[in-house]
Amino acid sequence: MFRILGFALAIATLGLSACKSEGVTGHGPDFEPSPLVMADSSLPVEMSASRYVLANGLNGWQGELDFTFRNDTDRLISLLNCNGTFALRLEKWENGTWVPAWSPILPECLSLPIEVPPGENYQHQLHVFSRRPGSNTHPQFYVDPIDGTYRLVILAAFWDYHDYDSTWGEEPPLEYRVSAPFEISTAG
Repeated sequence: MFRILGFALAIATLGLSACKSEGVTGHGPDFEPSPLVMADSSLPVEMSASRYVLANGLNGWQGELDFTFRNDTDRLISLLNCNGTFALRLEKWENGTWVPAWSPILPECLSLPIEVPPGENYQHQLHVFSRRPGSNTHPQFYVDPIDGTYRLVILAAFWDYHDYDSTWGEEPPLEYRVSAPFEISTAG
Protein backbone atom coordinates (compact mmCIF):
# COMPACT_ATOMS: atom_id res chain seq x y z
CA MET A 1 0.00 0.00 0.00
CA PHE A 2 2.75 2.47 0.97
CA ARG A 3 4.72 1.68 -2.20
CA ILE A 4 1.67 2.51 -4.32
CA LEU A 5 1.11 5.76 -2.43
CA GLY A 6 4.81 6.66 -2.71
CA PHE A 7 4.78 5.97 -6.45
CA ALA A 8 1.59 8.02 -6.92
CA LEU A 9 3.10 10.91 -4.96
CA ALA A 10 6.28 10.77 -7.06
CA ILE A 11 4.29 10.87 -10.31
CA ALA A 12 2.13 13.74 -9.03
CA THR A 13 5.22 15.64 -7.91
CA LEU A 14 6.86 15.25 -11.31
CA GLY A 15 3.67 16.35 -13.04
CA LEU A 16 3.26 19.44 -10.89
CA SER A 17 6.87 20.49 -11.19
CA ALA A 18 6.85 20.18 -14.96
CA CYS A 19 4.99 23.51 -15.16
CA LYS A 20 7.62 26.12 -15.90
CA SER A 21 7.37 29.47 -14.18
CA GLU A 22 8.79 32.78 -15.30
CA GLY A 23 12.27 33.44 -13.97
CA VAL A 24 13.00 29.88 -12.89
CA THR A 25 16.53 29.85 -14.31
CA GLY A 26 19.11 32.41 -15.29
CA HIS A 27 20.16 35.54 -13.51
CA GLY A 28 19.37 39.24 -13.59
CA PRO A 29 21.73 42.22 -13.82
CA ASP A 30 21.95 42.58 -10.02
CA PHE A 31 23.12 38.99 -9.48
CA GLU A 32 26.56 38.68 -7.92
CA PRO A 33 27.57 35.05 -7.32
CA SER A 34 29.53 34.20 -4.22
CA PRO A 35 33.27 33.52 -4.66
CA LEU A 36 32.48 29.84 -4.09
CA VAL A 37 30.23 29.81 -7.17
CA MET A 38 32.97 31.36 -9.29
CA ALA A 39 35.58 28.84 -8.04
CA ASP A 40 35.35 25.93 -10.50
CA SER A 41 33.39 25.29 -13.68
CA SER A 42 35.40 22.27 -14.86
CA LEU A 43 33.58 19.60 -12.85
CA PRO A 44 31.70 16.86 -14.76
CA VAL A 45 28.17 17.99 -13.85
CA GLU A 46 27.66 21.27 -15.68
CA MET A 47 24.66 23.33 -14.62
CA SER A 48 22.91 25.43 -17.29
CA ALA A 49 22.98 28.53 -15.05
CA SER A 50 24.86 29.89 -12.07
CA ARG A 51 21.62 30.86 -10.33
CA TYR A 52 18.17 29.31 -10.15
CA VAL A 53 15.01 30.87 -8.74
CA LEU A 54 12.38 28.52 -7.33
CA ALA A 55 8.84 29.78 -7.86
CA ASN A 56 6.44 29.96 -4.95
CA GLY A 57 3.62 27.73 -6.17
CA LEU A 58 0.31 26.85 -4.58
CA ASN A 59 1.70 23.74 -2.87
CA GLY A 60 5.38 24.58 -2.47
CA TRP A 61 8.56 25.67 -4.19
CA GLN A 62 9.24 24.48 -7.71
CA GLY A 63 11.65 24.91 -10.60
CA GLU A 64 13.74 23.15 -13.21
CA LEU A 65 17.50 22.72 -13.07
CA ASP A 66 18.97 21.71 -16.42
CA PHE A 67 22.37 20.05 -16.33
CA THR A 68 24.78 18.02 -18.42
CA PHE A 69 26.69 15.09 -16.96
CA ARG A 70 30.04 14.53 -18.69
CA ASN A 71 31.86 11.24 -18.18
CA ASP A 72 35.44 12.41 -17.54
CA THR A 73 36.67 8.90 -16.75
CA ASP A 74 38.13 6.27 -19.06
CA ARG A 75 35.38 3.78 -18.15
CA LEU A 76 31.68 3.48 -18.97
CA ILE A 77 29.47 5.04 -16.29
CA SER A 78 26.01 3.51 -15.80
CA LEU A 79 23.25 5.50 -14.09
CA LEU A 80 20.88 3.29 -12.11
CA ASN A 81 17.36 4.56 -12.83
CA CYS A 82 13.62 3.99 -12.93
CA ASN A 83 12.15 5.18 -16.23
CA GLY A 84 14.88 7.83 -16.53
CA THR A 85 14.68 9.07 -12.94
CA PHE A 86 17.85 8.49 -10.94
CA ALA A 87 19.13 9.22 -7.45
CA LEU A 88 20.79 12.56 -6.91
CA ARG A 89 20.97 15.14 -4.17
CA LEU A 90 21.25 18.88 -3.78
CA GLU A 91 23.77 19.81 -1.10
CA LYS A 92 23.96 23.27 0.49
CA TRP A 93 27.14 25.00 1.65
CA GLU A 94 26.64 25.75 5.36
CA ASN A 95 29.26 26.65 7.95
CA GLY A 96 32.15 25.56 5.74
CA THR A 97 30.77 22.15 4.73
CA TRP A 98 28.34 20.57 2.27
CA VAL A 99 25.14 19.29 3.88
CA PRO A 100 22.30 17.27 2.29
CA ALA A 101 19.54 19.73 1.40
CA TRP A 102 17.05 18.08 -0.97
CA SER A 103 16.51 14.91 -2.95
CA PRO A 104 13.57 13.71 -5.05
CA ILE A 105 11.16 10.94 -4.22
CA LEU A 106 11.97 8.10 -6.58
CA PRO A 107 9.68 5.39 -7.94
CA GLU A 108 10.69 1.82 -7.06
CA CYS A 109 11.61 0.13 -10.31
CA LEU A 110 14.80 -0.80 -12.11
CA SER A 111 15.10 0.14 -15.78
CA LEU A 112 18.04 -0.63 -18.02
CA PRO A 113 20.93 1.61 -16.96
CA ILE A 114 21.54 4.93 -18.68
CA GLU A 115 25.01 4.42 -20.14
CA VAL A 116 27.43 7.33 -20.53
CA PRO A 117 30.60 6.26 -22.39
CA PRO A 118 33.96 7.90 -21.63
CA GLY A 119 34.08 11.47 -22.94
CA GLU A 120 30.34 11.54 -23.70
CA ASN A 121 27.57 13.73 -22.24
CA TYR A 122 24.12 13.02 -20.84
CA GLN A 123 21.63 15.91 -20.56
CA HIS A 124 18.95 15.90 -17.91
CA GLN A 125 16.39 18.21 -16.34
CA LEU A 126 15.87 17.97 -12.60
CA HIS A 127 12.36 18.94 -11.54
CA VAL A 128 12.73 20.43 -8.08
CA PHE A 129 9.55 20.44 -6.04
CA SER A 130 9.44 21.00 -2.32
CA ARG A 131 6.47 21.07 -0.03
CA ARG A 132 6.35 23.67 2.70
CA PRO A 133 8.73 22.96 5.61
CA GLY A 134 6.90 21.34 8.49
CA SER A 135 4.13 19.87 6.34
CA ASN A 136 3.48 16.14 6.34
CA THR A 137 4.24 15.67 2.63
CA HIS A 138 7.51 15.30 0.79
CA PRO A 139 9.92 16.02 -0.76
CA GLN A 140 11.01 18.99 1.33
CA PHE A 141 14.21 20.95 1.69
CA TYR A 142 16.06 19.80 4.82
CA VAL A 143 17.64 23.24 5.29
CA ASP A 144 16.30 26.60 6.38
CA PRO A 145 16.55 29.05 4.74
CA ILE A 146 16.46 27.53 1.28
CA ASP A 147 18.36 30.43 -0.35
CA GLY A 148 22.09 29.79 -0.66
CA THR A 149 24.95 28.07 -2.45
CA TYR A 150 24.38 24.51 -3.68
CA ARG A 151 25.95 21.72 -5.66
CA LEU A 152 24.36 18.72 -7.37
CA VAL A 153 25.66 15.21 -6.61
CA ILE A 154 24.74 12.18 -8.71
CA LEU A 155 24.32 9.23 -6.34
CA ALA A 156 23.42 6.30 -8.59
CA ALA A 157 26.47 6.16 -10.88
CA PHE A 158 28.53 2.99 -11.28
CA TRP A 159 31.51 1.63 -13.18
CA ASP A 160 31.33 -2.02 -14.25
CA TYR A 161 27.56 -2.18 -13.73
CA HIS A 162 26.04 -5.57 -12.99
CA ASP A 163 22.60 -6.55 -11.75
CA TYR A 164 23.35 -9.92 -10.15
CA ASP A 165 23.74 -8.49 -6.64
CA SER A 166 22.90 -5.31 -4.77
CA THR A 167 26.33 -3.70 -5.11
CA TRP A 168 25.55 -2.74 -8.76
CA GLY A 169 29.25 -2.09 -9.46
CA GLU A 170 31.99 0.27 -8.34
CA GLU A 171 30.98 3.85 -7.50
CA PRO A 172 33.23 6.46 -9.14
CA PRO A 173 34.83 8.97 -6.73
CA LEU A 174 32.78 12.07 -5.87
CA GLU A 175 34.82 14.35 -8.16
CA TYR A 176 33.36 12.44 -11.15
CA ARG A 177 29.73 12.90 -10.01
CA VAL A 178 29.45 16.50 -8.74
CA SER A 179 28.70 19.98 -10.08
CA ALA A 180 30.42 23.26 -9.44
CA PRO A 181 28.56 25.42 -6.88
CA PHE A 182 25.54 27.45 -7.98
CA GLU A 183 22.95 29.62 -6.24
CA ILE A 184 19.32 28.80 -5.44
CA SER A 185 16.92 31.46 -4.26
CA THR A 186 13.18 31.56 -3.68
CA ALA A 187 10.74 34.02 -5.23
CA GLY A 188 7.78 35.45 -3.40
